[in-house]
Amino acid sequence: MKKIVVLILLLTGITGAAFYYAAQRFTPPAGRSEYYADYLPADTLAVITLLDLKGLSRAFPESALGNFFAKQTVREIMAEQGATEEAVQRYEEFYDGAADLFDNSILQQLFGDDATIAQLSPDLAQLKANPEAEQRQRLIAFGTSATAASVDSIARLTMSEVSKETVNGLELTRIRLDDEEFLYGTVRAGVIILAYNPELIAAALKQKESGGGLEAHPFFIAAKKFWAESTPDRYLAKFYANTDKLRSFFAASEQKELKLAATYMQGFNSLSGLAFEHQGNFQLKTKVEYNAAALHESVRQRQKKLRSSQNLSLHLLTETALFYGWFSGLDENLLSFIDPAELEAMDVAVRQQFGFSIKGIIAALGPQIGLTIGEVVSTGLFPLPKVTLFAQIQQPETTQQLVDKTRKIISAAQRFAKEKITEVGGHSLYYWNLMPAQVAHPALALTNKMLYFANGESYLKSLIVAEEQDGLPQAMRDLLGAKLSTQISTANASAFVLRPALFSVEAQKAANWAAPAFSASVNTSAEKLRAELFKLMQSLDLAAGWSRTEKDHAISLLVLRKKAVQ
Repeated sequence: MKKIVVLILLLTGITGAAFYYAAQRFTPPAGRSEYYADYLPADTLAVITLLDLKGLSRAFPESALGNFFAKQTVREIMAEQGATEEAVQRYEEFYDGAADLFDNSILQQLFGDDATIAQLSPDLAQLKANPEAEQRQRLIAFGTSATAASVDSIARLTMSEVSKETVNGLELTRIRLDDEEFLYGTVRAGVIILAYNPELIAAALKQKESGGGLEAHPFFIAAKKFWAESTPDRYLAKFYANTDKLRSFFAASEQKELKLAATYMQGFNSLSGLAFEHQGNFQLKTKVEYNAAALHESVRQRQKKLRSSQNLSLHLLTETALFYGWFSGLDENLLSFIDPAELEAMDVAVRQQFGFSIKGIIAALGPQIGLTIGEVVSTGLFPLPKVTLFAQIQQPETTQQLVDKTRKIISAAQRFAKEKITEVGGHSLYYWNLMPAQVAHPALALTNKMLYFANGESYLKSLIVAEEQDGLPQAMRDLLGAKLSTQISTANASAFVLRPALFSVEAQKAANWAAPAFSASVNTSAEKLRAELFKLMQSLDLAAGWSRTEKDHAISLLVLRKKAVQ
C-alpha cells in the first residue's frame, strides 16, 4: 500500500472493457458528480472520474477480461513464450499491488464512491527539463466517501510514517511513499483531496472559495451538457480534456511530431466522454468540439466533405459478416500529414506501377473505403477467410483505367491462371482461378457506386447483387436494434461491426492449421495465449462503433454487448 501512486496510474489506464464487465455491480454516487470542478482552475488540462471502485474490485476478477489477466493465466502464457521467472514475478507483483489497492479497506474508505484524477497545466520550462516529474507534480485527486475519518487516521492503518505539515497556513497530512516521495492529503466537507505537490491542495481550496474556475469554463459547461444528454442505467466514467490548452503545449514542444500535431489541432476546443451501461451493454460515447472557422484549412476542408458523405456500403453488412468496417479517409488533404520526401518516393513507385499519381488515384476513389471479413473456408491446402476490400468511386473513367491496369498486373503475375469475365447486373466481374477453391480466386469488379476486390467470384457476385437493396438487411437491423441501426446507417465518418464470438469460431479454423507451423518456426508454443484469446472473444456477441461529423463537433460511440449465457 506504500505506493498509492499506482492508484493514479491504474485509474487513468483502465479500459472501457473493464468497466463493461464490472458494470453489473456499479451504482452512481448521489449528489452532484462534478463537485471537483469547484476546486480546479479554468485551464485544467484533463479530468477523469471513475465511479464505485469497490464495485470494480469485486466484479473485475470474475469477468472474462479479469480471468485473462489473472496471475495463473499470464504465468502459463509467459511460460509458453519462454519468459524468465523474473519477468513472471514482476507481473505478479504488479498484479498483487493492483489487487491490494482496489481491495484495501483504506482505499474503499477513501474512494468508496468515486475517484477523480485531474492533470493541471504544467509549467513549460519544467516540462522540458523533466516531463515525468512535472506531470506528476501537477496531478491532483478527489474522492467522496461516507466515512468521516480523516486522511491521516485512515492512512495510519497501514502506513508507518504519517505526519502533519503546514503549507501556506494549511495543515495537511503527509504520507511517506518511499525515501524521496510523499503524498499529501486532506478532507473537507466530505471531499478527499490528494496530491504529490501540497501547494496544489492549497490552491484547490482557494479556488473553491473564489469560484470562477473549471466549473464556469465554457468548454467544461459544454462537456457537462454532453454528459447530461445520456440517461444510462449506470454511469461508469466521465472524462474531459481541454484540447486547445493541450495544443499550446504541443506547439511549444521541441518534438517535430508534436509541433505538427499542434498545427492541425487549431480550432479544436475540447474532448469529453462518458462510459456507461445501458440495457446490458457497455457504451463509450465521446464528443470533440471545435470552432469550424478556426480549423486548419486542410482539416476544415476534410470536415466539410465528411458532412456531405453517405454510407454506401450498408449492403455489405450481412448476418454472415464477421467484421464490417469503413471510414471516409481517402482524401487528398490526408497527404499533408505525410513527410514530403516519403510522399515523393511513394508517388514515384505508384506512377511506375499504375501510371497515375497518388493524388490522381485519391481523386478517383473515396472518400469511403473499407473491408469486410466473412467465414473461413478451406482451399484444400490451407484455410482462408472471405475478404472484400471496397472503395467508393468519384471518377468512373479514371477508376476503370485503374481496374484495367490492375487486371494486367494480376494476369502478368499469374501466367497459368487466365483471366475470366462474367457479367453481374450489367457490370463486369473479373477473376483468376489460381486454385480449385473459389476462396483462392482473386476477383475484381467496378459498379456505379463501388470498386470491389475480393477472393471468390461467387462471394463478390452476391455482394454486387445486394447493392440494389435499400439500407441494412433486415437480419442486421434485428441484431443491432433500431437505434444502433440508424446510427450506423447515418454515420458519415466511420463505422464498424465486429462479431467476436462468431469470429473466434472461424478464427480457430485458421489457428488450428497455422499453430504447428508457427510453433516449429519460433520454437515456442502459443496454445495457452490462443485459447485464452478465443475464450475472451467468445464472451462478446457484438462490438460496434460509429462516428459522425457535424459543423461544430464530432461524436463517436462504441458499444460492447456480452454474449447471452446459454
